[in-house]
Amino acid sequence: MKSMNKQGRELCEIQAKLFEQSISKLEMSSEVFVRRYMNSKIVKELDSLAFLEDTKTIEDIFDSLDEQYGPSTYGSVKYHRDIMYWCGYLYRYFSYCYEISSKQAYKILPLKYVAGTYLSYHTLDISQAINRLLETKNLNYDEAQMNKNGVSILKRIKAQEVIRLVKLSEEYKNQLFEMMDEWTSSGDTSHTPYAIFKNDYHNFDYYLSHLDVKEPTNGLVPDSTFFAIDISRNIFVGAINIRHYLNEKLLLDGGHIGDGVRPSERRKGYATEIIRLGLIECQKLGIKKVLMVCDKDNIGSRKSIINNGGVLENEIEVDGVIEQRFWITLK
Repeated sequence: MKSMNKQGRELCEIQAKLFEQSISKLEMSSEVFVRRYMNSKIVKELDSLAFLEDTKTIEDIFDSLDEQYGPSTYGSVKYHRDIMYWCGYLYRYFSYCYEISSKQAYKILPLKYVAGTYLSYHTLDISQAINRLLETKNLNYDEAQMNKNGVSILKRIKAQEVIRLVKLSEEYKNQLFEMMDEWTSSGDTSHTPYAIFKNDYHNFDYYLSHLDVKEPTNGLVPDSTFFAIDISRNIFVGAINIRHYLNEKLLLDGGHIGDGVRPSERRKGYATEIIRLGLIECQKLGIKKVLMVCDKDNIGSRKSIINNGGVLENEIEVDGVIEQRFWITLK
């Protein structure tokens, strides 16, 4: 990660003023302006430092945006100028020090998410504010650990961007076996969806036909199981099981969703993304409020749930283990 210097601070100040002035100079909403700008041609000049070698002004940036996209009056919600100044400064600081493009910075930290934390974080040092923002998305930047593992925060994000949920089929037989062999040989099958371990995966045809519960039986409710595939590597990184409704037991300590990430792929932000995609499937089923339950000492799982909007209702003790019950309201 690059240290901030005089050039970087100069660019931060320029972008902060640009964001601030957008409130009075443009008729479009703050969201529209920032989306345009962070994906524009002109922002690439700030990313490459070429802007400092030219004689362009903030007015020139506005003109460049109009030339690329055309004037717009779309949207009506504008953030306070102080919020916009802070967001502009933070985005440039993030891009400069983490050596990523503005487009990537915006994708990692959307404006609505950043602006919503202004009251909580604007009094912090800007680097601390960025770390807090990343931590809440389970993407904290530990330089020593990253150097040791050879992994960067950007690689984490890129990994998330190519994940999608798929239903199991013959096409994914090898991916299933490879993941499940790792999972079972590790001896760590706790905090995993019960559905993917209830039958022997080596008998693939039987496993496939009995993966989902079609009708309520023996205390089980209808459910759907999906596997999270990393498209770029063509491997399964985890799985999620969605119960279509809750019975008495699930309402107590099971919830709508059971998810898990294979041992070698943990601590990379996958759980948050798998849950996010799972919530989309819940919406398709017409579920309005999703219950998720996790052990109180499972910090990673708790963060992933909270990152997806989970609100703690209470804690209960089940078989000597303290469980936390979270509700996620779907829009």
